[in-house]
Amino acid sequence: MPILYLDHTAKMGGGEVALLNLASALDRARFKPVVVLGSDGPLVSKLRTAGVEAHVMPLDTSVVDTRKDNLGWRSLLKARQIAHCLGYAVRLARWARHRGVAIIHTNSLKADLYGGLAG
Repeated sequence: MPILYLDHTAKMGGGEVALLNLASALDRARFKPVVVLGSDGPLVSKLRTAGVEAHVMPLDTSVVDTRKDNLGWRSLLKARQIAHCLGYAVRLARWARHRGVAIIHTNSLKADLYGGLAG
């Protein structure tokens, strides 16, 4: 069963370490972890080294660089970010459907937004 893990960044932080550990430890006889990241960075190679399929689907830098403490309604109402997140969610939904993804696991607040729209 394919499980899609989403994170907005591939920079290593606590959430990304947890994602690496989780995806690496899944029972591969039952689950196929696939990770889509919104930017490139060290997590991509760490996942691939661990045998986890990892892809970069670039997010607009205005979304990636928004700090989590600024994720209130004011930041969500910026037209450019809304348009980008909606388009990103549509592309992500098509990509996930094409790959037969059964579950979408969002690993960050930003991934919650576009992953929720996609799934």
